[in-house]
Amino acid sequence: MNPRLTIKTPLARKRKVSLNDLMGALQRALEVDQRRTLKRLREEEHLSKVEIPEKKVDISVLIKELYTKISDLFSKKPTLTFSELVPSGRREDKITTFIPMLHLVNHGKIDVDQKEHFGEIDIIKL
Repeated sequence: MNPRLTIKTPLARKRKVSLNDLMGALQRALEVDQRRTLKRLREEEHLSKVEIPEKKVDISVLIKELYTKISDLFSKKPTLTFSELVPSGRREDKITTFIPMLHLVNHGKIDVDQKEHFGEIDIIKL
């Protein structure tokens, strides 16, 4: 069964709308539109400034290099930590060491242990 549609008649205004009221409403609408446009332009400008790194890295090469480095270090001493593997304190170096290390853990080549959040990561060769 379809609902019945009824036509609603607009209610009579309690007071008359003046030209100044209409101009004020139009001015507020234009200000809102201008703020929205400026916000959209700022967002587009921000997105255009985002740079995608151009440096291409072969992860398999990084994994092999890291495993070789870990094997060499384990031949010299029995324990190893993540900070000993990272060439510098740069964020990029930490990432390009951490991700291959995770692959080595996943492949069963090494194991890692971290006693506390954000603490040192101990590496165990399997």
